Amino acid sequence: MTFPSESTRTVLHGLLDAMLQCPAQQRRFASDGRTSLELKSGASEQHEYTGKSGMSQHVIAAVDDMFFASKIRATAEHLGLVVSFPRSAETLLAQARTAAPALIIFDLHSQRFEPFATATALKADKDLQSIPLVGFFSHVQTDLQRRAADAGFDRIMPRSAFTKHLAEILQNGQSR
Repeated sequence: MTFPSESTRTVLHGLLDAMLQCPAQQRRFASDGRTSLELKSGASEQHEYTGKSGMSQHVIAAVDDMFFASKIRATAEHLGLVVSFPRSAETLLAQARTAAPALIIFDLHSQRFEPFATATALKADKDLQSIPLVGFFSHVQTDLQRRAADAGFDRIMPRSAFTKHLAEILQNGQSR
């Protein structure tokens, strides 16, 4: 019998914790990837995700890989952050405008989100250009690293480094 690795156990614990949340606040996912909280009264409200410091506590993650999405969600919830997973580049841009996220994470391999074009659009918009962009890639595809730098990503790293430093990345935005 083999036991799951420590990182797998962390992800599973995060998923289990999310499933067992207090029934007064159950997470609901809209078809466009937005997240809202449904209160006992049944009224659905959108919340601005800000913490005590006034900094946004909302992170947008443009990832297709379910393992990375689970890992990001579990780590973010452990840190008290809200993470959303938009389904398209258009939805991501709309969420960035309305939610003022602390950080946007991209899987540079994603074709659905067109990370380089989307990053260029974010950095060209004076209201959105200050949002830190973090991209991760397979260490063997260094051309993605160059393209990400050209597109305006603030931090670009191999998947292994992203996974290793995920908690720090989420807590500190794009700080190095």
